[in-house]
Amino acid sequence: MIYKALMDDLISHNLLCVQERIRAACLRVNRDPKDIRVLLATKTVAPERLTTATALNYKLFGENTLQELIFKQEQLTNSDIEWHFIGALQSKKAKEVIKRCTMIHSLDRLSLAQELQKRATEKPIPVLIEVNSSGEETKSGLAPEDVCAFAKNIESFNNLIIAGVMTLAAPSSDTTLVRQCFRKTKDCFVRLQELQLKNAKLSTLSMGMSNDFEMAIEEGSTLIRLGSIVFGPRL
Repeated sequence: MIYKALMDDLISHNLLCVQERIRAACLRVNRDPKDIRVLLATKTVAPERLTTATALNYKLFGENTLQELIFKQEQLTNSDIEWHFIGALQSKKAKEVIKRCTMIHSLDRLSLAQELQKRATEKPIPVLIEVNSSGEETKSGLAPEDVCAFAKNIESFNNLIIAGVMTLAAPSSDTTLVRQCFRKTKDCFVRLQELQLKNAKLSTLSMGMSNDFEMAIEEGSTLIRLGSIVFGPRL
C-alpha cells in the first residue's frame, strides 16, 4: 500500500514536470501547448500504474505487442481509454490489432497496408506511415524520399486513413543530428499534405520520446510518446 502511494506520487510528479517542459518548449516557438498530444508508451508498465495516469486525465496509451495490449485491455476497462499500436506489426496479427486499437503507428510496407485494407472492413483504420529518418539499417520504416510514392500507391485503399507520419530520431547526443531527423519527417508530412490524397486526413506528426520530446515539439510534433520519463526505467 505504501509502495503504491509512493509510485502514484512519483508518476503524478513526473507528469506535472512533463507538462511544464511542454509549455516551455511551446513558448520558445510560439505554439499552443493544447496542440500537443501526449501518448503514454506503456510497454512493461503494470496496469495498476496506468490508473494513476487515467486519474490525471491521461487516457492515450500505446502498446508494442498484441499480447500485452490484450492483457492491459482486460485489466483496464475504462471506456475513455484510447489505445494505439506503436510497435512493429506482423501482418498475421493485423486483424486483432484493428479490433482493439484506434490507430496504428507503424505502417512501413505495402504488404502490411494490403493486410490492413483487407481486414479493416467494419470501419477504416487510421495509420501513421513510419519514416526511417535516421537511415539506420536496424530501424524499420520508409526512407523519407519514398514516403510520398508509398502514400500514392495506397491512395485507393479506402479502408485506411493516412493520418500522418511518425519517426524515431537517431539515439544521439548530437542535437543537430536529432533535429535533422525531425525536420526530414516534418517535410514528409508537408509533402503529403500537398498531395491531397483521397484517403488522407493528415493531423498527426508523431515525433519525440522521453529523451528528445522538447526538440520534437520545437520542430513541429503534434504527438509525443513518453514512457520512462513518466513511469521510470522499464523493468
